[in-house]
Amino acid sequence: MVDRSLPGTGVSHLHAHFGHDPTSVAFFAAWLSGRDYSFSAHAKDVYAQDPAWLREKIARARFVVTCTEYNRQYLQTLAGPGACVLRAYHGIDATRFEPRPAGDGPSRPTTILSVGRLVPKKGFLTLVRALRRLADRAVPFRCLIVGEGPLRRALASEIASLGLQDRVEIAAPMPHRRLLDRFREADVFTLACEVQEDGDRDGIPNVIVEAMAMGIPVVATRVSGIPECVEDGVTGYLVTEKDPEALAERIARLAADRNLAARLGSAGRLKVEREFDAARAIDVIERALREALGGVAGEPREERHAARA
Repeated sequence: MVDRSLPGTGVSHLHAHFGHDPTSVAFFAAWLSGRDYSFSAHAKDVYAQDPAWLREKIARARFVVTCTEYNRQYLQTLAGPGACVLRAYHGIDATRFEPRPAGDGPSRPTTILSVGRLVPKKGFLTLVRALRRLADRAVPFRCLIVGEGPLRRALASEIASLGLQDRVEIAAPMPHRRLLDRFREADVFTLACEVQEDGDRDGIPNVIVEAMAMGIPVVATRVSGIPECVEDGVTGYLVTEKDPEALAERIARLAADRNLAARLGSAGRLKVEREFDAARAIDVIERALREALGGVAGEPREERHAARA
């Protein structure tokens, strides 16, 4: 069907998002039609599939683009030096994120925000256990967890069993404009990501970049590409995954020191402006696609290559 439907469409190059099933489709579609393909790799699609099959898909691709340097190095090592693996961070338009004016926080009690799907790799159970430690230290706080997912019931049960119902709220996903209001109310943003047994993990969660763009100090884990964004002691704090004691200690440190929190938050905003601007990512991908489309549009790769000879 692919080899019959593509001729005459003007399509000369296929690009797939996510390196598992969508790229498998692009792989065979390109093979059947004689066209080139490329793909974008993110997180679970990189680490929770057969490495040999992923290596084959990289080897036959014109290029691969991924969202962290951590991923890029892994994919390059997996595929070998002949593969073209590029890094393009998931950038944002920082002008859409307005930090809370200096001097407006932190509030008392300290407001802690965490956002993500309620799945194990986001580390919400570790966060709740860290919050119990904060309460034991008499740190005044409130925490809002925004998200939905299969872990919700277990998370609510853990909150109740630890006696945190009056301090911790789980809110359903909300429109981005409302989420920005929650960011503006937050004194600390945290996400305790962890690696799962099947290899599944995050890259750099977009919500971390957005929190930094809002000038909020971030406490996160040393998982995958997160240290490329959160620099320990510079733009936030990093702790070992599944360590509620370390997580609690770093949050408590920010809750106790307004100047420290403001300094880390400001540094985070500057890092996003410098390194995570959407235009940078667009430039990387545009250059790669322009090179891939250097032949005559709509022709299979064999005809383009012959025309260049």
